[in-house]
Amino acid sequence: MANHFKMVIRKEQRSEVESNLVDLLRENGKVALSMVAEEGGSILGHILYSPVTITTSDKAVPALGLGPMAVLPSHQRRGIGSALIIASLEKLRQRGEKLEMDCPDEVFMVLELIPGSAPSGGGAVRYAQEFTTV
Repeated sequence: MANHFKMVIRKEQRSEVESNLVDLLRENGKVALSMVAEEGGSILGHILYSPVTITTSDKAVPALGLGPMAVLPSHQRRGIGSALIIASLEKLRQRGEKLEMDCPDEVFMVLELIPGSAPSGGGAVRYAQEFTTV
């Protein structure tokens, strides 16, 4: 099944960087949640969360970072990515996770899965070391 994830990520991203990141996170036990969208036995999309830390002046708050996420180009704009996000956030809420982070280049977002769990005043977010090695 891991090869299917790599195929989806490679086709969507047109590079091996993100598929290599997924491999590293898996090998090092740093996958908090991984889900796929499938149809007829074929994997159409994949979403992954890994641990991050928000460091404030007086504490370190554990959270989860979203990404990488990919949907086959032939199946994009059909709601698969949105469905993966909605289903995965619900799964994280059910597990009692508190915070989820998303960090696209143009904006940084934090979603409190449990109200009041984000540190007031913000902090520095640190992703797993694997993000700097690919």
